[in-house]
Amino acid sequence: MVPLPFDLPDDQFDRRLRKINGALITGGGVDLTKLDSPYMVAASKLLNFSEAAWANGKEVWPLWGTCMGMQVLSILGAADSSVLLSEAYDSEQLMLPLSLTEHASTSRVLCRDCLAFDTVHELTTRSLTVNLHHDGVEPSSFAPGTSLGARFKVVSQNVDRKGKPFASTIETTLPGGAFIVGTQWHPERNQFEYYGNGSAATDFIDHSEHAILAMHAVAVRLVGAARLNQRSFADFDEEAKAL
Repeated sequence: MVPLPFDLPDDQFDRRLRKINGALITGGGVDLTKLDSPYMVAASKLLNFSEAAWANGKEVWPLWGTCMGMQVLSILGAADSSVLLSEAYDSEQLMLPLSLTEHASTSRVLCRDCLAFDTVHELTTRSLTVNLHHDGVEPSSFAPGTSLGARFKVVSQNVDRKGKPFASTIETTLPGGAFIVGTQWHPERNQFEYYGNGSAATDFIDHSEHAILAMHAVAVRLVGAARLNQRSFADFDEEAKAL
């Protein structure tokens, strides 16, 4: 994994961006309200780069946003930070099954015929997805005719403890092989994140074999997409310096 700090000088950021095979926008706690902030400007470069790679040369350059990363993609897609509802959701430490929309049949990630074992069945019938957010984007913000709906479709949606709906998985509307995905849930947490002393009383995350296999199958989709382009560093030394 090559880090891509948002505050790198522009020339270094752009040079490194051209050499990597895709990008992950992680969760976190950054202020997303200003589209001209250094963080959001850097994130917009990732989105534009991925979209242009596919639109101009049918090159798959995957971009994935997790939790806050999905919120970043939503704001950039709408060009409006108000689509993100702040402190609006009761969904911290909440495990949920995914509720798929009609767009799931063409999903690059939640496709029944591209995932190991019956991952979609597991994700939609068991409470496997880890939600750790109080902000979110309403599914209605992706309606046809909106700026956000023109760039992203909602593949799954969920509701918080009070029944308020939020988009839980989004994907680009670009046709074919473009791979731009956002998940409000955390695929990495089931295997790698433990709370308290790891006991059932303090750890709300499902660490079962079902959960770990399902999340691994989802992660494999991102890794597989990154293998579809031939971008690389000039040599081992250049790559080692970037790690």
